[in-house]
Amino acid sequence: MRRSLPLYVQIESTLRERIVSGRYPAGGAFPTDEKLRQEFGVSRATVRLALDTLHREGLIVRYPGRGSFVNEVRERARTLRFQGSVRDLITQAVPGIGSRLDHPG
Repeated sequence: MRRSLPLYVQIESTLRERIVSGRYPAGGAFPTDEKLRQEFGVSRATVRLALDTLHREGLIVRYPGRGSFVNEVRERARTLRFQGSVRDLITQAVPGIGSRLDHPG
């Protein structure tokens, strides 16, 4: 882990990596706050900060009284390839803009 980053960011990064790699499978139970606290040797508040970010990003879901679970990881964005100029792309995407590109006003 990088020492220059706050502890909760380091933990968040490690947990994100475990989710994305499948170490924590989608739909599976996520380790408890206490287990994570012991593993990383930090306070519960530090663990909660890391988990809050993962929750906001949709990587984990929380159920009061049941615990946290790994959410389905969405497919990564695909790279799109375009041919032609930027002007061609804009003209195709926004009908009628071609003349405004030629004569901005």
